[in-house]
Amino acid sequence: MGYSPTARNKWLICRFGGIGDAVILTVIAKEIKRLNPQAQIHFCVPEHQIGLFNNLSLFEKVIPTKRFSHQQIDCIPFEDGWISIECIKPHYDIVIDYKFSIENNGQYGNLTGKQGTFMLTQNSNYQNWIDLSLGWADIDPETVFDKRPVYKVEPEEEKWAKRAVNALPNSKVIGLQLTASSLTRTFYAQEQLPRYIFEFDPDATIVAYANDLSWVVLTKFGPKRITLEQDKALRQSAALISQMDYFICADSGFAHIAQAIGTVKQIIIYTTVPGWTRAKYFTKTKTVETAGKLPCSPCFLIHRYCPVNMKRAEEQLSDRERQVMSLSQQNLPFHQAALQLNTTPEGLQSEFQAANAKMQGLANIVPDCILSITPEMIMEKLKEFYEEEKALKVA
Repeated sequence: MGYSPTARNKWLICRFGGIGDAVILTVIAKEIKRLNPQAQIHFCVPEHQIGLFNNLSLFEKVIPTKRFSHQQIDCIPFEDGWISIECIKPHYDIVIDYKFSIENNGQYGNLTGKQGTFMLTQNSNYQNWIDLSLGWADIDPETVFDKRPVYKVEPEEEKWAKRAVNALPNSKVIGLQLTASSLTRTFYAQEQLPRYIFEFDPDATIVAYANDLSWVVLTKFGPKRITLEQDKALRQSAALISQMDYFICADSGFAHIAQAIGTVKQIIIYTTVPGWTRAKYFTKTKTVETAGKLPCSPCFLIHRYCPVNMKRAEEQLSDRERQVMSLSQQNLPFHQAALQLNTTPEGLQSEFQAANAKMQGLANIVPDCILSITPEMIMEKLKEFYEEEKALKVA
């Protein structure tokens, strides 16, 4: 497989990140097409995501991307191997690579060694990320009136999803998907919500996310599992979401797919960033947020681990364990580090593994911002939707 675009007005948009990161870039592609209908846009996304965009007329080509993490090099398939995206950029008239605008443009880059690569992206947490992405494409956000992402469910997918859900007659279909890539954005009490929902609406049909390959349908008559196909799982999940009246979700890729589908009312939980940084232009959406309720909230970080929990974990290490962890970050030869602690290299390795495991275990404690979100807060938003719908029917 090779790429040698020669026609003028060729655009290349590159984004290596989560599903939501890529879905919101359909806003940019849509605006480019509006401004210049002749534009031909190629879209580079992680290889497991290409199925989400292949059927959109916005893109003439969706190119699978693979990141070789040890060198942070993004590559595309070429003949029998992979070549760097940099090799094909000269063949395009305009290139927008969000690795260099969002991923590598955070103000805390010097902390990535200790805190992880999430620190590189923090500038996208202080402003609405759709406006930020438009700006990096040299498009004035103030001139764009349609800032909703795009997704297309195919008719056969919709039929499959309708059969899979098989909602009770006249039943409201309520989706639950409260898992995110970050522990600080995952609501861990999802299994509590069905009881609250059924107490409020006994005839509801609940479609709950179980894992990447399955959802569970819950009704007053009992559960039923929906098993997804490995190579169609993302699209099948999106099709299931299209059948929902209400979708209660974490700040995750599926939240953005639901918005792009356009027919689903959403309740989105935001913990570390204010909801407006993500959902400012979303329609049919209510947010549940922790901002202002905790001294550390919002923290504007989307790190895998809560910074407060990380600090607490470090404080619970012994002096010896802190020395071990500190030496591990100094890039000393292992035998030299071992001599400083009067131990053997093997002993230091064991101590480091034990201290690191202790840190990880303590860091995995549910963050305060997540604990501050209750099922009652979520149900309040759901009841508001019901009341609004009831008022429209009366009117």
